[in-house]
Amino acid sequence: ALDAAGEACRGDGGAVMDRIGSLIAWTPFLVGGFSLNILIALTATAIGTVAGALLCMMMLSTRRLPQMAARGVCAFFRNIPTLVLVFYLATFIPNQIVVWDQHVIDLPKWISASIAFAASPLGFTAWNLHASILAWRSGHKSEALLFIPNLISGFMITLLASSTSSLVGVNEIVSRCNALIAANGMTNTIPVYMYAALFFVLFCILITSLAKFVKGHIVKRYSGT
Repeated sequence: ALDAAGEACRGDGGAVMDRIGSLIAWTPFLVGGFSLNILIALTATAIGTVAGALLCMMMLSTRRLPQMAARGVCAFFRNIPTLVLVFYLATFIPNQIVVWDQHVIDLPKWISASIAFAASPLGFTAWNLHASILAWRSGHKSEALLFIPNLISGFMITLLASSTSSLVGVNEIVSRCNALIAANGMTNTIPVYMYAALFFVLFCILITSLAKFVKGHIVKRYSGT
């Protein structure tokens, strides 16, 4: 009985080592998927920041109509689930665009996902930049400049949300985890997804440290203003 138990333990240990070896072997493949998550988050943040800044300018207008229009757009994107936007844009945005002389431009799914995920940074930028500009005009520079580390934190939230883009065919890290599981015939999928989660955790720790550093620098340099 003891020999049988020992064999079982060695068998379990071997299975664990096989899983670890498989994850290590597939790590470059998963890193490639995670880089797409980062690209989606960066693109969405860039789009949302530019569009949000334009809405902020409208909110600062002295005319009532632009103010109401900007607030209405912000309210719309704040109240519609991001996942719904992802599905709608993945459906309505074509995969290819035909331009002059029948030239075809391919539009990968990650572009549609990026546009959908831009809704969050759009609303964030519109409201927070508006408050920051008012604070700057009032002479509260440190309070106004906190918009920058807050924007970095917002990027982190968008990065975490980008994992849902696998549902519309984007070949990011979660999609590649599914490919890994299927290729290896794994029945226990938890270690694979936990390994993928580790990518997000480590990267978010880095981003959080960056945001804290920028915030501390702003507070230290502009304290009292």
